[in-house]
Amino acid sequence: MRTAICFLTLNLLMSFVGFAQGWEWQNPKPHGQTVNDLVMMDRARGVAVCNNGFYMYTADAGRSWTTYRLGRNNLERIIEARDGSLIVIADKRQVYRSTDNAYSWELVYSAASEGGGAQSYDIVSTPGGVLIAMLTATHLVKSTDDGQTWERFIISDPQMSFQGVRSIAIQSNTVWYLASSRDIVRSTNAGISWDSVNEKYGASGLQRLVFIDSLYGYQLRDGQLLRSYDGGENWEGMDIFGFGTVIGVEAGPRLGSSVFCLSLGHYLVNASTDSGDTWNISLTETAFEDAYPNTMVFVDERTGFIAGDGGRIIRTEDGGQSWSIVHGIGYVGTVTDLLFTDSDFGIATTYSSTVLLTTDGGRRWNEAIPSQQHSCDAITASPSGTLFLIATTTNYDFDLLRSTDKGKSWSVLSRLPLQYSSNNPEMAQSILAISDQEVMVGATFGLLLRSSDGGVTWDRSQVQEGVSNPYSSGLDIFYFPPATYIYMQYNGVQLSIDGGQTWTGWLTPGARSIWETQFLTPDIGFGLISGEFSRTTDGGRSWETEQGFRPQLIHFFDATNGLAIWSDSEQDDLTYVMKTADAGRSWEKFSMGERVGYNGWFFLSPDRMWGYGYGGAIRYNGTGGIVSTDGAPFLPSSLTMDAGYPQPFSPATQQAFRIPFASSNGGTLRLALYDLLGREVAAIDRNNVLPGAQNVDLPGGMLRGLTPGTYLYRLTVGVENSTGRLVIR
Repeated sequence: MRTAICFLTLNLLMSFVGFAQGWEWQNPKPHGQTVNDLVMMDRARGVAVCNNGFYMYTADAGRSWTTYRLGRNNLERIIEARDGSLIVIADKRQVYRSTDNAYSWELVYSAASEGGGAQSYDIVSTPGGVLIAMLTATHLVKSTDDGQTWERFIISDPQMSFQGVRSIAIQSNTVWYLASSRDIVRSTNAGISWDSVNEKYGASGLQRLVFIDSLYGYQLRDGQLLRSYDGGENWEGMDIFGFGTVIGVEAGPRLGSSVFCLSLGHYLVNASTDSGDTWNISLTETAFEDAYPNTMVFVDERTGFIAGDGGRIIRTEDGGQSWSIVHGIGYVGTVTDLLFTDSDFGIATTYSSTVLLTTDGGRRWNEAIPSQQHSCDAITASPSGTLFLIATTTNYDFDLLRSTDKGKSWSVLSRLPLQYSSNNPEMAQSILAISDQEVMVGATFGLLLRSSDGGVTWDRSQVQEGVSNPYSSGLDIFYFPPATYIYMQYNGVQLSIDGGQTWTGWLTPGARSIWETQFLTPDIGFGLISGEFSRTTDGGRSWETEQGFRPQLIHFFDATNGLAIWSDSEQDDLTYVMKTADAGRSWEKFSMGERVGYNGWFFLSPDRMWGYGYGGAIRYNGTGGIVSTDGAPFLPSSLTMDAGYPQPFSPATQQAFRIPFASSNGGTLRLALYDLLGREVAAIDRNNVLPGAQNVDLPGGMLRGLTPGTYLYRLTVGVENSTGRLVIR
């Protein structure tokens, strides 16, 4: 909740210990990046691809994951080619290839943007190794050399209404299927010509076809899974549990008679151990509460992974009987509001009963649940630090909760006098605590609730009769001592100068919608009117709009100096921090170097701020929001080291033992290898190692002559170190 009063003193701000430069993740598990796809090259090694160019690598069967970066576009799909290389589809029609287990990448295909084509992605391989990829719903490419080169192919039969591919299916080297929302087409000659097979399959509700071989296959439909044993001539429905869209099936020779079905429904995973004849519930939707899974991968009949929103990856080692979170530990849904009461304590609400708490300025966030019976909505803090939280029951009753010990414990004070129904949905929208006793709540239908006893009892009034959009009133409340209030509605401003007894209102120009409002005084304010940046100097009676400038977020420190977050659609939707010193009449542009989406931000001072939003993301900046004109690279918060490979290692080979690592600060590097008696048997030293993700190699020749067995190594970069184990055979 934004207010016009700042109760923080200078000494609190000066006591805040600064973070590193740029915007950095404060809750790396989850770090806010949706996992879009995952591949396991073998039982130990795997790669998960995420939004904004991030990807994660595991070398220990998925028990731990290390984050790296490949460009700044969303990484949508990944597959292992026949020769062992990895192929990644990125949005903006790009294809990358890696031949060294995801440690370096080559851009092997890139096509300019073109009109049309929804954001749909898929990549499959034929039994003979031909790769077929969908880069958008109208851009299809194929490769016959394990992804080294690609060529586009187009379906142009005027008799077919086919457009907008949703998925690709391969039945054999020559029989391919493409499914859209309106058509199913099939090629029996490896994509040279295509025929409609709508009469046989029907496009409605079909998500994809999955063929295990030329005879054995599945149809994945909305709320239904069908099976075929005769190459798709006949199909039978399968009795899986729950309803919703079936988005994935895992089956095949490596799984024996086990089959796993992934759905977006109450039951997330259904498992069968008899080729789909009978099913058991393996996983419910609570594993991805307030979020969605995107992909499911099984290495064998016992070991599998599911990944999705918020960076969450869960793992099973017993064929789906039990699951454990191996990445994204913590809340994975959207952060809806955030505030700091001083330089150390902060609280963030989410679309659930969970709140996130920090007592060290955001370096670490812990989960807390104010009430199991409520979901958390708006939050505010009084000048003394008392927290007031509006929480909602499943019946849409709105209760006020209070905490006086920085979120450790909560008490339910009262039920707000709001009556929710489908025809008259009265809902709390905002809250402001002027003191520990004076609390105000804005609500739909122009309702204003006021309490003078700390939220125990309430007075109810309506600020404006007949508001134009009753569902979007009470969005913000601003207070200016001693008795001035501003109450924001969907398309206007309501002002009271007598403590809320009487109100006067003004509509925005053309009665257009206004949001992201901020009033610094009763006269000076800023907002987004129909998305365009606007300012007022007369309390909302009139507004001056900057045509065409549509930032996502704005914040002003005084009448002239402010910041905005803006994404440039002409620059691959890159996110920029915009800075103004003349009340928004002109802006200076600073790239963040990536695409970032925030629901909101909170400012502790003009230099220290947090952005928050989807996927549990919370990011901090201690440089006034400015990174640099070129953006800043993603860096880990400490030295991280992945498991070295290959394990076990044979010095007789010509290859090296490679250790991937990432350093936050860089510096002098030393890699020392010790036997179990603690004696150093080999070492590598480097000077001036740069920050970021990279590798260090122990050449095979350096290890020749060592007795087979177990050795320990320590990697030191700067003042940080990490240890690992090497087995020599």
